[in-house]
Amino acid sequence: MGNAASVKLVFDDENEANHDEHTQKVVKAGEPLMGTMIVETNKSISNARPYLFLIGKEKCREKRTLSTIFLQIQLPLAEIPNALLTPGRYEFPFLIDLPATMPRSFEFVRSPNSCKIKYYIEAQLRQGRKVRRYLFVDSAPTIPSDPVPFLGHPVTRDAALLSPRGTLSFAGYVVDTRLGRGQTMEICVAGRNDSNVEIKGIRIKMIETVIFSAHGAINRTNTTGPPAVPPASYKVTLVQFPDVPPFEGMQKKSTLGVLKARHEGFSPRREHYNAIRNELLARENVIRVKIPKYAKDTFRGQTLECRHHLEVQIVVASFGVTPLITIPLSIGNPQEPTGPQTAIAVPSAPPAPLEEIDIPVEPSAPELFEQESNNYPIAVAVQLQPMDMRGISTRTPIAVAQSNAFIIGTHAVVVNNYDDNDEEQDGDYDNASLQETLLEVMPARIPRTPTFENLLQEMVSSVQDYDIISRKLADSAWMPIFSSLTPSQYGTIILHVNVAFDQPKVAVLVATSFDKESHPFTLCEFLLEAVRNTEEWNRTVMVQKLLPLCTDLALGHNTIRNELNEWEQVVTLSSFEQAMDAR
Repeated sequence: MGNAASVKLVFDDENEANHDEHTQKVVKAGEPLMGTMIVETNKSISNARPYLFLIGKEKCREKRTLSTIFLQIQLPLAEIPNALLTPGRYEFPFLIDLPATMPRSFEFVRSPNSCKIKYYIEAQLRQGRKVRRYLFVDSAPTIPSDPVPFLGHPVTRDAALLSPRGTLSFAGYVVDTRLGRGQTMEICVAGRNDSNVEIKGIRIKMIETVIFSAHGAINRTNTTGPPAVPPASYKVTLVQFPDVPPFEGMQKKSTLGVLKARHEGFSPRREHYNAIRNELLARENVIRVKIPKYAKDTFRGQTLECRHHLEVQIVVASFGVTPLITIPLSIGNPQEPTGPQTAIAVPSAPPAPLEEIDIPVEPSAPELFEQESNNYPIAVAVQLQPMDMRGISTRTPIAVAQSNAFIIGTHAVVVNNYDDNDEEQDGDYDNASLQETLLEVMPARIPRTPTFENLLQEMVSSVQDYDIISRKLADSAWMPIFSSLTPSQYGTIILHVNVAFDQPKVAVLVATSFDKESHPFTLCEFLLEAVRNTEEWNRTVMVQKLLPLCTDLALGHNTIRNELNEWEQVVTLSSFEQAMDAR
């Protein structure tokens, strides 16, 4: 060992003698991570302060590299008496309660551009080189919650470009847009063929789009103009399913019938909206497709975004712009393994070469350990074994980090090279340099002053706004901020929710915290702002979720209805009736 202090990071399922520090450790979000920082030194080290750091980053590379920390923790492992480490061997056990909301590790490369979500854990005895171990984080299973349905506005198109051959109308419905890899989803479709064009079938594609920028945060709230440098965007067809035959009721009409309808001013919108809605909700025409296991997690961060959607389109026997439905999806790990599924359209393999589809390795998270309790006390570390006594020691972790110790979101850091100190660090510390320098510690968690502006800033820096707001609502210091929200501020919160699938859930969470007796505004005013600030495809779900909370609906229902388009009024009609009857 010479004149150096040796520092190692060993996880509990590894053997110290032959563990490979260059191999990624596979961990599961939401599960505990246990290990030990091991220090061996043959000389005394002053100002010894063993620390552990866990970092989650978004990294984007274009002509430069932008690194953004979205998750960090600093964990002091021990209080060394007089900060003096005498010669010997020291073991500092730790336990980290990983947050369940950690995004899955991710890498996307389209040379020379690339982006990634990466994690690493570092051990540091004092300022200087750190021992770093990289982690592959597998996301937690999709947690069952209220479904986020899609009931999209029917799309109507002329059936041909060169002659008045009538129109095609088409719409789709999905019970829940949150899905796990390998699961089968059902798409309900309905349409009207008011043309003399033959429909050959229905074509479905599953699209994955990766968007990232090394020149600043992606515009998340649409409150400012376009960025000076547009983000890179790569659209990949994960799979194109075989065409599905047309359903009954989609047969073409005669040319005479089409011309007569046009002459009489026939409006397919007024005629068909109620019928299409009823067919969709009755699930008369169902197509089943399977989510490929090589799909990435749906994710939206500050500088990196991964989107998924289905494109469902009518295929006709002539030229023309046929109706195209875009159905947003949120893809993650399934709650439990799915059994064999019967599907009309199930891909047997990706349609594109592997280098084009960028299929990640599918790791299986190992069983890390068994434990009886997470409530370990934090104690002072002591020297476990001198260098001449190296027996195995069994002990309880003495440094514990619960998930609420994590700092979520920081400012971006621009670096000049792509590595950004990513190279593996060895565990050797030069004793002389240690004697001359002090430990450089990451800034401690600073509680944000409860203000509306600080809430928005924290949401901008986060990847899970629902969890942030849940914690704030449980904090009495933040309750005055929520109880005094104006409708405009309420709408701004909805606008800042980075995951569109969570917007209705966040809206209900905040609305249920209001003191309805003392609040100066009506809940209908809040609902109106929520509808104005949510994603277009989510507006009907927002109305259906918030209507039951509106005690003043008799006074404000017409204002809300007037904000909705004709299709949205049709879809929410029964919800309004039920809410009015309940008052």
